[in-house]
Amino acid sequence: MRTLLVLVLILVLLAVFNPDESDFKAFVRDHAGEMVGERVGGGTLGDVLGSLGGGLAADAIMRVTRRDNYYIFSTYTVNLDGPAGEAQEWKFLGIATQFIELKRPDALKGR
Repeated sequence: MRTLLVLVLILVLLAVFNPDESDFKAFVRDHAGEMVGERVGGGTLGDVLGSLGGGLAADAIMRVTRRDNYYIFSTYTVNLDGPAGEAQEWKFLGIATQFIELKRPDALKGR
């Protein structure tokens, strides 16, 4: 009985902390900002440009992102080549407020 109660509690917690679209947008903004800042060379200028670039990237990426909600976790698919193809899909697993990259498009491998 105790095991069942613990399992139910874990499932409830996963459902409560299942990240939504705004969480994914914040994740994209932060990581895109870091990438832009590193490309610029860091420092104050890198931070400013990273913040601006991250916000712009997040807005653009959210337009081509699909969320599949499974209640205790979600998957996010960023379709970089439009609805016609699946070759350039970037997939993430969102669970317990964290995001894990599942699949990276060939164009972004090595970055």
